[in-house]
Amino acid sequence: MEIGPHQTTVRLLNGAAMPVEVRGQSKNLRPGQQLKVPTRRPDLAPTIDLGRCAAISADSSDPSSPAVAAVDGDAQTFWQAKAPDPALTVNLERPRRLRTLTADWGDERPKQFTVELSRDGHHWTPAATVEGGQTKDTVDLEERTAALVRLKIGGEDDDGPQLHSLTLR
Repeated sequence: MEIGPHQTTVRLLNGAAMPVEVRGQSKNLRPGQQLKVPTRRPDLAPTIDLGRCAAISADSSDPSSPAVAAVDGDAQTFWQAKAPDPALTVNLERPRRLRTLTADWGDERPKQFTVELSRDGHHWTPAATVEGGQTKDTVDLEERTAALVRLKIGGEDDDGPQLHSLTLR
């Protein structure tokens, strides 16, 4: 996938055909094919969400549901892990004061998750452990300061969790 300021190109390099849905239109992408669509720019809209369009990584992702979908500002997209006990990390680039974290889960929800905070990426402090199962979980971060926020997710069923949005305020 190549995401540019005006156009996004999705290419399927190999493997089986993959369904791609854009604005309600579905297309099967076959190996060697590409699909070009206008790039959505939620980063241009004012927001109080400190995590919106932030750099994000996951140690496990379904190729059709990447980690960036959790912070893209679109409730229709979602990140889904492929392996058990995944971790998702948001990089805010500099220390920010955080009041709350809200996780808006999809059909597959974790049984529990831990929120960890770091200023430098080397030293992590647990901020909260949440017993999941809810559609939406809001965690009070008590005005803590962090440059990185990590969710360590555990206890999900066979399918990995689906996270529609992760909001940091």
